[in-house]
Amino acid sequence: MILFFHPGGADGADTLPLSTQLVNRLQAHEWPDGTRGFFIAALHGRNLHYPTVADRDGRHHDFLFRDLGYPSANPDVAAVDALVASLLPEGVDPSRIYVMGWSNGGFFGQLLAIARHSPTGAGYRIAAASVFATADPFAGVERDPQSDALLPGPACALSQVPTSSVPIQLLYRTCDYAVPCDQAQAACFHPEPGYDTTAWLARARGRLDITPLLLGGYESGEGFNRDANTCHDLGPTCPPPRTAACATSDRDVDCLCYFNHLLWPDGVRDSGGTVIGPDRELDMLRFLGAHPLR
Repeated sequence: MILFFHPGGADGADTLPLSTQLVNRLQAHEWPDGTRGFFIAALHGRNLHYPTVADRDGRHHDFLFRDLGYPSANPDVAAVDALVASLLPEGVDPSRIYVMGWSNGGFFGQLLAIARHSPTGAGYRIAAASVFATADPFAGVERDPQSDALLPGPACALSQVPTSSVPIQLLYRTCDYAVPCDQAQAACFHPEPGYDTTAWLARARGRLDITPLLLGGYESGEGFNRDANTCHDLGPTCPPPRTAACATSDRDVDCLCYFNHLLWPDGVRDSGGTVIGPDRELDMLRFLGAHPLR
């Protein structure tokens, strides 16, 4: 079974059929042991007010409430625990419960996988996770969650990343406006604390089992969705601030980096199913299939 956690935003759990190929693969996908198909549960995020510098309300999974124990006081973790408990009697293989997540869902998916890989009273374990366009779920916030007042500096960050042996695959693009690839991009795009994938990989090294997979973005041209070696260099100066929202016809690098975040790595454009690059969703499924509980 795959637990799918959507990015923050209006589509919520509907992101699963609208923007991925996972539903199309429910029956036919072949696992390493020759079995086919899988269950998938897409959990709809709650309408949350996030303590971020840019006001952000709407459907999200709460990865800032870091109660990793059981029972968890985090309503989102508790909801997953209850859902899995209700589905296990339906024939779910307890050795192959996996997590996939995107953006906000990737932050929460990592949190959940870490919290539920070792045995707990929850009665299940996460075997592995594959997440996209995400970074550090243990960083701080820049606004007071109660008053919305700006804080003098990031607060509520964990000083040390928890340790876990859960295998996590993290796919990210060479440029990402929302969750930058590296510190140089973060300096231009001004994301929330912890939204820097390269910095997260460095902070987690030696404490978590994360396998990174860097993919070319729109700005890479024919390299889109193909393996890449380095983050995109924005140049000596940051792109000028935009005065209007990005349109699909925009080819400015900041808009291309914005679109990189919005496109799941299945290599298909949402409208019309046009193939625009290699299908890396299959790589995500292969990674999960290679890591059942032993």
